Amino acid sequence: MNHRNKRINNEIQYQLIPVYGRVDWDFEDYRWVHVLNFPLPWGWNAPFCDLLIELPPAYPEVPPSKFYLPKGLRDQYRRMAGHYFESGGDLNPYAHKNWAYLCLHMKSWNSYKDTMLTMCQVISAYLKEK
Repeated sequence: MNHRNKRINNEIQYQLIPVYGRVDWDFEDYRWVHVLNFPLPWGWNAPFCDLLIELPPAYPEVPPSKFYLPKGLRDQYRRMAGHYFESGGDLNPYAHKNWAYLCLHMKSWNSYKDTMLTMCQVISAYLKEK
């Protein structure tokens, strides 16, 4: 197993699973991680949802920037989050599977300390502000 895949395994086993419980991932190519029961901040139309994270080939040197949440996610005012796209196309190749694309980018990323857990915390904080 190469260094990248070993790091992904460690992040999943020692960071994501202890925090979120059920996590599934691409055991062969390590291209994606699926967090089941990702907690949503108060004010959304569900307390939990699934979160799909696409991992770039250069992860962890390059942070993930493609995230997918279920379609239909709305706040208490029935609004969608900003940068949340339910339509299909190049940005959302999973629209036909009921995923919406959440476009977020890290302003600063330190591959020695930032992990997928960092990204999950950023997503949670972003949704809390919206």
